[in-house]
Amino acid sequence: MRHRIALICLLAVGAAGQAAPVWTKFVAPDKSYSFHYPTGWKAGVGDLGIQVDETTTGEQLLALSSKTERDETAQAVTLRVIETLQRVEPSLKLIQWDELGDKGEFALARIAYDEADRPFTGNALVVLSDESALWFSYAAAEADYSRLRAKALLDGFIHSFADGPGSKRPEVAIPELETGRLDRNARAFIFVVEFGCGTAFTEAQEQALRGEVVAAWAETPAARRAQYDQYPALMKVILALKQDDLATLQGQIRQSLQEILAESQTSPAIATIRQQMDKSNRALVAGTPPLSAAAADGYAELWAFAEALGKDSTAGPEDISPSVVESTRAGLLKSWPAFTDADKQAVLGAPALWMAVRMTFRQGTAEEKQQVRASLKKLVEAQTSAPPAATSPGGKPTSSGGSATELGRRYLAHQTLMMMQQQTFNTYMWSRGFPGWTPMGKMW
Repeated sequence: MRHRIALICLLAVGAAGQAAPVWTKFVAPDKSYSFHYPTGWKAGVGDLGIQVDETTTGEQLLALSSKTERDETAQAVTLRVIETLQRVEPSLKLIQWDELGDKGEFALARIAYDEADRPFTGNALVVLSDESALWFSYAAAEADYSRLRAKALLDGFIHSFADGPGSKRPEVAIPELETGRLDRNARAFIFVVEFGCGTAFTEAQEQALRGEVVAAWAETPAARRAQYDQYPALMKVILALKQDDLATLQGQIRQSLQEILAESQTSPAIATIRQQMDKSNRALVAGTPPLSAAAADGYAELWAFAEALGKDSTAGPEDISPSVVESTRAGLLKSWPAFTDADKQAVLGAPALWMAVRMTFRQGTAEEKQQVRASLKKLVEAQTSAPPAATSPGGKPTSSGGSATELGRRYLAHQTLMMMQQQTFNTYMWSRGFPGWTPMGKMW
């Protein structure tokens, strides 16, 4: 199965190279030296030396200078610097070291320490000169540590140092942080499952599934984890193909996924995916057509996002309120029998639309995101301008100020139908290759 998907990726996109990252130059206040560090990190000079931190992940680069005694070896310098750093971080310890060079002028070391109850590990390089020694090190949380990432960061950092302000940007590609890489691959894998099986998961389902998949993949050997890098490439293929090719690819992926889903008895992550798919297909309200759990959940989350945007125009799909989702879902279930056929079809299309909205925020341009925000905010504006009922059928006010029935029948279904007819969404769905979508709307 993995070979078939890999072949599809190679045929469609070819071998993908990794672009060099963006580096930022640091120039000393007196312009005596300069160096480059990864953009987004925080660089500064302290009592011990130069420190560059990635504040989100806890990764750290250090560059320290120390005077040396006559005939002092790199090993001796390494132990002395460790003692100095232990005054700041008492848990720091030297795991192993190797002395290199004809005269022991280099030393490579592995270090470890604990920070905020998390174990950290890293690499250090000590270089001797005539009367001084330089210490360079990189450290990351043990769960995130990657030897290739450590090497790339140290190579770019060290070789960018220059006398004066003339540091040159290093042409070094930095491998992705391991947890970020797994999360990216898991998101793409879930998208491939949605596409292949014709199921659009909700935001809550995606979050739960992503956690299960990342946890399962993190326990696999590094060589096998590398195979999961194929899924983002496959997702790009799916989003780029035209309608004529999508049906064939979807059939091939569906067949491959059946093999994966058959592993549910031995894989907790796959079992969770099967459970979520079964949950999505379950009918909540009988009828022609019935209201599925996927439609109700996707619809409620879409509305909750619209409300979040009404309060904060910078909100993202992850900012939806669980209480708004629940109240909207409850109102939808009560209102379903009174919906027109057109309203019901609008609701049933909500999961795919909600998936497209989330995909826009992950893959779209700033202009596309703004178009989505503007369209969704109209839902809240339309509801606010209409005269809602004051209480729910049980006599309690709803979170949006109208009754659950009115909220479901009068605003949600009708406004979602109108939104789905807007060319902004239809064109987006069509241009990204979602099956059945045209610039005029969903045809099948």
